[in-house]
Amino acid sequence: MKRNWAADYVVNNPMNEVVEASRGRIQSGTRTYSSFVRDIERVLVHDNTVIVMGQETVVPSGAASDAGKTIVRRFTNIWMMREGQWLLTARQATVICKE
Repeated sequence: MKRNWAADYVVNNPMNEVVEASRGRIQSGTRTYSSFVRDIERVLVHDNTVIVMGQETVVPSGAASDAGKTIVRRFTNIWMMREGQWLLTARQATVICKE
């Protein structure tokens, strides 16, 4: 997964934090999932940028907050062609419903 991340990949995460992905909860291992389903609703392509939008349904696991609960959120992922490779450059995710 990390090989698809831009070096400056930034995330506006569901905990209302804007963080560098390299220092975020996924990277540190404090956010894990027993289930992760992504439904892509729209893909927009503009030159060297692709915007992907939709809904994710996740179930955090382990010591993660809300472990075992089903969480539905909206997401936007921004991919950019950089140095000949498509890299995830920015992401935003917002919780819309918790079990």
